[in-house]
Amino acid sequence: AGGVAGAIAKTAEDTLQLIGLDQEPIVKHIFLSLTELGEGAEDTRRIASRQELLRYAAEPDTINEVIDTLAGARLITVDKDEVQVAHEALIRRWQRLEDWIAEDRERISFFRRLQRAAEVWNGAEQQDDYLYRGSQLMQAESLIKVYSSWRPSSLQEAFIAASKELADREEQIAQEIERTGFENALLLYGFAGIGGALGTGLAALLVAIIDQMTPSLAPFFVLFALLFGAATGLIYVAIFDRWVAGVREGPNWQAWLRGILSGAAAFAICSWWLTTPFGAALPGIMLGVIWGAVAGAGRLWLQRSDRDKRFNIPLVSLLSGIVLALIYMIAQWLLPQFYGGELERFPVWVMLVTGILVPLTILLADEYAASYFSVRRKQ
Repeated sequence: AGGVAGAIAKTAEDTLQLIGLDQEPIVKHIFLSLTELGEGAEDTRRIASRQELLRYAAEPDTINEVIDTLAGARLITVDKDEVQVAHEALIRRWQRLEDWIAEDRERISFFRRLQRAAEVWNGAEQQDDYLYRGSQLMQAESLIKVYSSWRPSSLQEAFIAASKELADREEQIAQEIERTGFENALLLYGFAGIGGALGTGLAALLVAIIDQMTPSLAPFFVLFALLFGAATGLIYVAIFDRWVAGVREGPNWQAWLRGILSGAAAFAICSWWLTTPFGAALPGIMLGVIWGAVAGAGRLWLQRSDRDKRFNIPLVSLLSGIVLALIYMIAQWLLPQFYGGELERFPVWVMLVTGILVPLTILLADEYAASYFSVRRKQ
């Protein structure tokens, strides 16, 4: 009537009736714990410790009584602390156990994966690299709550606790990095604005003195120059950094193009304001575009150069001033033929000093901000 396998299955069913259907969840827990899920093969028996079988939402004495009853019926064997199914035929021929396995396969698989991960972590001296993170940790915590009738082992609990602790630490670090990054950005833009204001303000003051501007007009001219200089610094640094940072992984020519364009946009505004009172707004913008293109390229070179910035910053500023002076001299010769009218004739040295002063103050302020950030990171 079914042979030995059938007899074993019948014995299991009779024993369950003897234990009582009210204890069926405990019997189910025991047999599922003693089953090794086959990955593309038949399920087999596995050895479990008595301590593992006691990790169930029931009284330990009750679980021990069920274990002893199953052992007495020769359905399981108990050797010291090791427990296993007596016959693998029970796993393959007892229909009720097959139904239990099919019903709880995902739960069994989850706890086995969790156990293996915890063992690997413990074997690697509990290094953080082996802990759960992100969605994997969230899913594990969620499933532990769903499968609350199965109590995680002490190792599994330690593994999840360590993963949560690591997640909390990383979240705190991420928040600190975000907060520090925001503060650093404000500080950087603030220094850039101040540097631009100082450079352009001094240049405007120099223009006012050379042009012998009336005392009533000169303060307003310098004040507005400070405002436009701050805008120049912000565009030159803030937009430059954002644009160039966006192509760090892209082609090199894109970084140079964006650096040149951001510098051109910033210095065009500066030049436009300085030349507008003299009726030369358009030539001023043209001068500023070329002047800024050189300054933007110089700033990118400054970022990528390994040489000492105490030498590079004055070099970039000097090159910027020379270019502005040369462009100014060329404009004095060419523009009257196309623009109609005379371009305001300042001494060339005024343009040279202006061309040096504006980028120099911005870059020095930017470098001071970078040094300040470095000190904060070390602290």
